[in-house]
Amino acid sequence: MRVTMRKRLAVLVGAALLTTSGGIALPAQSVFAQTAAYPAAANAQTEEGNQTNAGNARTDYIEVLVGKYVSNLRDQAAALADVDYDTFIRDVQSGKTLAEAAGLSESELADKLVQSIGQSLEAEVQLGALTADESKQAKQRAEASILEAVSGSGGADSFLQDTVIGQQILNSHIAAVVQTAASLYDLDSNQLRKELREGKSLASVTGQVYGPLAVAITEPLVRELDSAVLAGKISDAEADSLKSEGAEAIRTIVDTEGYDAPTTNWMEHYGQYLLRNKLGFVISQTVALSGKEEEEISAALAAGSTLAAASGLPESELIRSLSDTIGEPIDRAWLEGKLSANYAERLKGQAEEQLAAIIHTSGYGLNEQQEPDGAAYEDNWEDCETDENGETRCTEVTEKAADIDPSSYTDDKLNNALSEAAAIANIDLDVLLDRLAGGESISKATGRSYDNLIYELYRSTSKQINRYVSQGSLTEEESARIKSNYMSGLVELMTQS
Repeated sequence: MRVTMRKRLAVLVGAALLTTSGGIALPAQSVFAQTAAYPAAANAQTEEGNQTNAGNARTDYIEVLVGKYVSNLRDQAAALADVDYDTFIRDVQSGKTLAEAAGLSESELADKLVQSIGQSLEAEVQLGALTADESKQAKQRAEASILEAVSGSGGADSFLQDTVIGQQILNSHIAAVVQTAASLYDLDSNQLRKELREGKSLASVTGQVYGPLAVAITEPLVRELDSAVLAGKISDAEADSLKSEGAEAIRTIVDTEGYDAPTTNWMEHYGQYLLRNKLGFVISQTVALSGKEEEEISAALAAGSTLAAASGLPESELIRSLSDTIGEPIDRAWLEGKLSANYAERLKGQAEEQLAAIIHTSGYGLNEQQEPDGAAYEDNWEDCETDENGETRCTEVTEKAADIDPSSYTDDKLNNALSEAAAIANIDLDVLLDRLAGGESISKATGRSYDNLIYELYRSTSKQINRYVSQGSLTEEESARIKSNYMSGLVELMTQS
């Protein structure tokens, strides 16, 4: 018996339009489009203050691939040597090399590790996620790192440490200063933010002495950095530097009157997502405010009327009421620490401007969702046969895609990267944005390390690109350019604050 399972994958190569549930076609403001305006660099500035991003992240795909495999050498070595894991880790932390802790010679352990990684890389080639040349490069770099790691004291080299986690730990604790203070002294964080907005300092609203308060808020940061050192994720030197940087920042925050958190990139993403979502219900909200039937409002719009005229309400009253329905969730997000007070006010201003345009649009809501011009599609499906013994064998079948514009393809993949990250973490996009706006790093929010998340995002795209090359839809040069630009974009997305 033959069963065909078909899955359509759209490769969008045009400027997409977002159609809200209210029917209006708004520009689809992608997550990455916002990111591109904020380069990932150490000490990047916003209009409200400093915003520190990781500047030492692995940015080359082969380097990330090697990092994915080599960063957990301790676990691999313990498994391959068949020794007690806890004992093995204690020996490594006490200063023994990986080989000594494993009870093997350096050459024996290195050979086992290289063979294991080589098998994993070959499997990726067979799946189409890597080219043979990429696999060869990765194996060569991994071998060099393995030889260094198995003989080094503590089994540590640059690949054994997470390149961004230290800075992400610092950023998350700085973002959570008000919440930490509230938790330490059993206070309401919402009330603290209200009083800070009135011009008070955190020291005064908590009723604590400035110095001890700053130390108490810094302690959770110190503990997490120490844990990262013990886990081999960061070095002692990096931890000491971050502790000093964090302590200074926290002292400044605690003593600042009217402190407002800097507006981070993720706050802006979350705020725009929130705004677009609320604007999608303008028609239903207008129906409720007007007291009319939905059919009556819809008929008026269909006849070319505006929402302002169809509602029968004074324009100022309609805009004020609609603005209030959007302002409430924005204020709630501010009180929860998901938006800065400054950005919350700007966002409410944007909402009022957009609402004014919407209610004066003739026939608002009648625009149909448009698929961008120039979209190309690829059909992927599995062709499966079940034999007389009940065993099923499936073969992946792919229809050839049309010629692809490299720049548009890259932009589209980057625009959808955060949605893909949410899918990888098995959470909704709004949940991921909520966590990021609240100060969590994207690694913590998705439960994936930097190298692993970048690799998972890159892997499916790389597989697709390699397939396009084999089909003739892309050249080798175009493939290399797309992969390089996509990787750079992912790193920028992953390391922003």
